[in-house]
Amino acid sequence: MAAAAAASRPRPFGLLSASSAVNREILVLLGSLCVLVGLATSSSHLPLLSGTLKTFQKFACDGQTLHLRCFRNTSISISVAQYGRSVPYHLLCPPDEEHRPRPLEYNGSVECMAKEALRVVEEACREQEECTIRTDAKSFMVDPCPGVHKYAEVAYKCRPTTFTNRLV
Repeated sequence: MAAAAAASRPRPFGLLSASSAVNREILVLLGSLCVLVGLATSSSHLPLLSGTLKTFQKFACDGQTLHLRCFRNTSISISVAQYGRSVPYHLLCPPDEEHRPRPLEYNGSVECMAKEALRVVEEACREQEECTIRTDAKSFMVDPCPGVHKYAEVAYKCRPTTFTNRLV
């Protein structure tokens, strides 16, 4: 009976029932939170704490430059990066008149994304305070949908480059 009762007890945060990849991610986040709580004990670190918790999102249309920037003493950590098109033209990055397709050729609702986008952005920006990437098929090493006006979209965080640990 005691074994059945122990088995029916909820596990804290579901850590034991999640996959190992999720477990690792949760442990990394918990560890980061502990470090950030340590940073928050000093009022001089409060801006750094709030900046590291925020996710920044940037996008740039074909031909533009994508510029990622973090605060002093932090570095870029990419969460998501994609290059291509997944939304209709009227929602994001419409092509200029010269490159606009004729109405009967294309309705602007294609979905095509470069699989290499995350790796390209990671290699260009990892552990840097700021970086720039030209948004075009050459920079992303592939044209996932030729003839379609594309864009790059990145979500990233600014992680502290140095960690301080102080017992309270």
